[in-house]
Amino acid sequence: MQYMVDGMNSGLINPASLESTYEEVRRTFSQGESLFSVNWTYQLNLSNDPEESKIAGKSKIAVMPGEVATSATVNGGMALSVTADSAHPEEAWRYIEFLSSPEVQKTYSKNALPIWISLFSDPDIIAQAPELMEVSAEQYKYIINRPLVPFYSETSKIMSRELQTALTGGKTPEQALADAEAEVLKIAEQYK
Repeated sequence: MQYMVDGMNSGLINPASLESTYEEVRRTFSQGESLFSVNWTYQLNLSNDPEESKIAGKSKIAVMPGEVATSATVNGGMALSVTADSAHPEEAWRYIEFLSSPEVQKTYSKNALPIWISLFSDPDIIAQAPELMEVSAEQYKYIINRPLVPFYSETSKIMSRELQTALTGGKTPEQALADAEAEVLKIAEQYK
């Protein structure tokens, strides 16, 4: 948090990023108006598309750098599920199996990383996006799953608000994180 605040104060981080969506971050990067961005992998193809980007052919992907650890990244994949009251649970499950099958995952791997680690060494997928697959295979070694908590949405809102307050100078990083922790612990008590 202190690193982020320092980056904001020093001008390393674009102040507009405090209000930017993923797409706005991607567009800023693709227009050559930022040195780097942290975004999902789809940005790589779009930033190297001459129809879409002013930096086509110059965009690269890298493993997320770490200061204490080599790297870390959060698994942000979208889950597929069948609701308890589904009218057709067996058909829904078969559809999930189809969508998550290696064959289907392979089809869409140029724009979204496959969920199967075994596909990271598939020659056809590597041929489509060699740099993406090489870096992603390395980054997967440092993946951390988001915590499984029933109050994740509330926690995310609290963290977003407190981090934003620190980044805009309303609180010190220490105070923002302490306040976030206190609020999250209150919510956790409701779920015990």
